[in-house]
Amino acid sequence: MRATSRKGEADLEGRSIAYRACSRFVLDLEARGDPNLRTDIGRDVETASSHGVDLGSSGAATWREDDGGLPAELPPYEAEYGVAHVFLKSQVMADVAGFYRAFGVTVADAHRDRPDHLATELEFMHFLALKTAMGERAAHPLAELCRSAMQKFFAEHLAAWAPAYFASLARTLPPPVSDFAVAAERFLIAEAARFGSEAPPSPLQRTPSPPPGATDQECGLPGPDLRDRPWPA
Repeated sequence: MRATSRKGEADLEGRSIAYRACSRFVLDLEARGDPNLRTDIGRDVETASSHGVDLGSSGAATWREDDGGLPAELPPYEAEYGVAHVFLKSQVMADVAGFYRAFGVTVADAHRDRPDHLATELEFMHFLALKTAMGERAAHPLAELCRSAMQKFFAEHLAAWAPAYFASLARTLPPPVSDFAVAAERFLIAEAARFGSEAPPSPLQRTPSPPPGATDQECGLPGPDLRDRPWPA
């Protein structure tokens, strides 16, 4: 079992909060400015900073409503980027959903959307990091499984596109909102290095569009069944 210091626990908790702040940032852009979310983002930034994770200033509450939303050319879905063939998009979403099911979590009714939504994937990393910190604090034998799941999910579902996505947002959004996108990109690049993953260069590579009249279901390829992953609920 991994021996974890108090500093290690604080580090995990700070990273968990940073993931949550990044998730809320995407949701705020999608809502074109939500005062409650912006208050929560500011609180998260301050708390993450107290744990040694720098996400810049906590001035989210002062962002103006017209400071930007999610650009139409940047849909916040993993399968829209870097997938070799459009018919593989459903497999990406099935794998992401399999991770969620393995830990007994589902997308909230208030945010019913595709499982590969960036905000949802970042929220899942928040959940895994917090679960790992709590497990290690209690010397739980499954804590190492949670830590391994963090590394695996990041490597398979965030490293290949999330840092570049925030870099694209930083170039598109006006300041000071773009400043947070820069901080989020830096945080995710640091996480990629921590997990031994390589963050891709910008710009993002969009998944090819399907031929006219085609659907994902026409490929005939089944998605993976990940219900038997031996990870704790």
